[in-house]
Amino acid sequence: KPPSESVTTKAGQALRLVPAGTFTMGSERREQGRRPNETSRRVTISRPFYLAAREVTNAEFRRFRPNHGSGFVDKRSIDLDAQAVTGVGWADAVAYCNWLSEQDGLPPAYQSQGGKLAPVQPATTGYRLPTEAEWEWAARANRDGSLRKYPWGDALPVPPGAGNFGDRRAQALLQTI
Repeated sequence: KPPSESVTTKAGQALRLVPAGTFTMGSERREQGRRPNETSRRVTISRPFYLAAREVTNAEFRRFRPNHGSGFVDKRSIDLDAQAVTGVGWADAVAYCNWLSEQDGLPPAYQSQGGKLAPVQPATTGYRLPTEAEWEWAARANRDGSLRKYPWGDALPVPPGAGNFGDRRAQALLQTI
C-alpha cells in the first residue's frame, strides 16, 4: 500500500509526505547573498519522508516540557500558545522527537551515546529532525519536481501571506506591518 499523503500524530500535528527526488542543493558561486561556506552540489533524497506541515507551537512543546518559555522580542511576547516555539536547542528538539515517538508508540529516533543523544542506526520509524538536504528539498520542491529559488517562488519581494522567512537582515526587503 502506498504511503498516505498526510498523517496526524496522536498529539494532533499534521505531517505531509515529501517525495524522494534529486536536486542541486545550496547556492551557485555567483548568487547574490551567497555566503563563503555555501557550495552547490547534487543531492538525492532516496526515499520519501514525512515532515510537519507547520512549526511546533509553544502549547505543543509545553506538553513535553511544561516550564518552557519562549520569551519576548522588543517587549512583545513570543510565548503565546499558538506561536512557534523558540529557544529550543538541538538536544531539546531531539528529546521532544523521542517523547513524541513514545506518545505514538514508535521507537525512538535518537539514543544516548556517551551522555549525548545521537541518531539510532539504522534509522527507525520514530519522529526525527529533517536533515539539511531534506529541509531544503521540502522547502524548494514543487509537486511536479521543479525547484523554486525561495519557498514562495523565484523572485523577491516575499509576497504577502507567504510566511515568516526573514530575519532583521531582510527588514529592508519586507513590508512593515
